[in-house]
Amino acid sequence: MFAWDSSTGEMIRRFELPRGAMGVNGVSISADNKYVVAVDKSTYHNVHMFSMTTGNSIRGFPMKGDSNVIYDISFSQREGEYKFCTTGVRHCYFWDKNGTKKRGTGAGTESHCVNCWDDSGNAYTGGQSGAVYYYANGGSAKKISAHKGFVCAIRWADNQLFTGAADGIRIWSTGGGPPRTTSTRNDFDGTQIRAIDYY
Repeated sequence: MFAWDSSTGEMIRRFELPRGAMGVNGVSISADNKYVVAVDKSTYHNVHMFSMTTGNSIRGFPMKGDSNVIYDISFSQREGEYKFCTTGVRHCYFWDKNGTKKRGTGAGTESHCVNCWDDSGNAYTGGQSGAVYYYANGGSAKKISAHKGFVCAIRWADNQLFTGAADGIRIWSTGGGPPRTTSTRNDFDGTQIRAIDYY
């Protein structure tokens, strides 16, 4: 696994996953660029955490993720906070740098394809049912009706949440509590939205 300078194309760091990892399903970098986390494709979908400075694995990692597939992993965007979330088939867990792992509550056994965080430490996941789940400070989920099918894309930026599914894209305001819809775009002819970015 490699980290690159997006301006120069220069490789910054190489991270070595142990034998048997079988590839990488997801990667995320902490808000202060000090750590990187990844989930592999092994039987237990192990979760890895590395120092961006040295490339070394953080003590206590890798940790077993789940026997079910994990699709996504993302760090909290709060500066200096090293919490992160993994989502997948009947899977939603919250982790931290110290190796603490806890199941996300309030979403039952629903599968989640994607997740992201805001810079206040709140997490968001996209569910198979079309719902978006809001975890205030990583607490119990609040279910919000969002799309008509699996939410396969999610991104937070500038106090806005962007979600995508086969029925289009929705933009949400996230200031001061659970997200609230501000606009919808559905002119994609039923194409499944797989990724969203914003800058």
